[in-house]
Amino acid sequence: MDRSGRRFAGRRMVAVSMLVMTAAFGLNFAAGLFFSPLSQRHGWSVGALSVAAAANTAITGLLQPVVGRLVDRVGPRRVLTVGLVLLVACYALLACVRQLWQFLLVYPLLGGAGFAAAATLANSVLVSRWYVRDRARMLARSAAGINLGQLLILPLAGWLIVGYGTATAYLALGVMVAVTAVPAAALLLRDDPATLGQFPDGATHDVSTRLLNSPATSEGLKRQYRLALASFGLHAMSLYFVLLHLPSYVVDLGGAVATGGQVLACAAAASAAMMPAIGRLAARFGRETLLLTMHLLRGAALLLAAASTSAWPLFVFAVLFGLSSFPVIPLTIAVLSTGRDPATLGRIMGRIWLVHQACAGLGVLAGGLTRAMTGTYRPYFLAAAALMATSSLLIHRLTATTHIQEPLTDPCHQPPAPANT
Repeated sequence: MDRSGRRFAGRRMVAVSMLVMTAAFGLNFAAGLFFSPLSQRHGWSVGALSVAAAANTAITGLLQPVVGRLVDRVGPRRVLTVGLVLLVACYALLACVRQLWQFLLVYPLLGGAGFAAAATLANSVLVSRWYVRDRARMLARSAAGINLGQLLILPLAGWLIVGYGTATAYLALGVMVAVTAVPAAALLLRDDPATLGQFPDGATHDVSTRLLNSPATSEGLKRQYRLALASFGLHAMSLYFVLLHLPSYVVDLGGAVATGGQVLACAAAASAAMMPAIGRLAARFGRETLLLTMHLLRGAALLLAAASTSAWPLFVFAVLFGLSSFPVIPLTIAVLSTGRDPATLGRIMGRIWLVHQACAGLGVLAGGLTRAMTGTYRPYFLAAAALMATSSLLIHRLTATTHIQEPLTDPCHQPPAPANT
């Protein structure tokens, strides 16, 4: 509670942020489920729909610096709310689309812009403003919405498409987000603790001020930032490659199309199970050590996928990949945002997510080209494992770098003076 006796509102912010992430990532991931039905209904080529998906991803990445500056200028609450509204508008218009050119305008432009504003960047800034000491754990809670979107909205979207058609499915999903996540973001979120007369983590003093004045800020921050950002880019090069190409790899190895979806569901479930443990594990072993473990685990999983000769070992791969995929994001963001001025976090996050999206797109493209030229994804799975080995070396160097330690107690707290004897 703050000095006036009000309960600290940080947990509410994280809960709403998780809801926003669930809605944003759910709608974004569900878009791919519509491609095959749209192709069958309208005769649109899968290639044209893939171009739209690539454009959507590119717009999302290119807008990250813009979104970051807007977050710093007008606050994450407004940016998140507008982003959700754009996603809702995208789905509502897609329900009315009948021509391919209409789809090629609506899905990349509205969908890409909406996802850029409502996804990880603005949510990360919001949570980072409310938490300093407990940042890694709360970022992990917020990021759990990524997996919840996969586990909740994707099955619902599939059921709606099969039972009622694409137009009704688009409209129903858009309305669902409009009546849940949009009002929650607009009415319940606050940009930072100061708007309620509170301090980060519910402390009695702004702990971020102490971090900004730490000698470690000038000594280790730049080196820490470069190493963590490079590892984050390498992480992205295998993350989206797996998400988009794994179902095709399952089919290549003799599995059914439905099996590909089941493998991805296993990865999402493992990731969702790992998210709540991030804070406790980071506190016990250290953020950098936990990151190193996850990168090594991802590399081993990618080697297993490359060595698989049938679809069934990919379920084991999916579990290992899930444990070491999206949980990497809140840990890395916590490292990259440590010691940063909350007023400039948006611009910093904009650059970080631009690098992440660019590397993710490169990984997706390289994986697809590898499959086209060699007839198999195995060479890129091996290359991705090598990239994770490189990122592990970067994280190992990061552990030896002087970096800022977040305070574990209220910096204003003074131990009681010894009693006079």
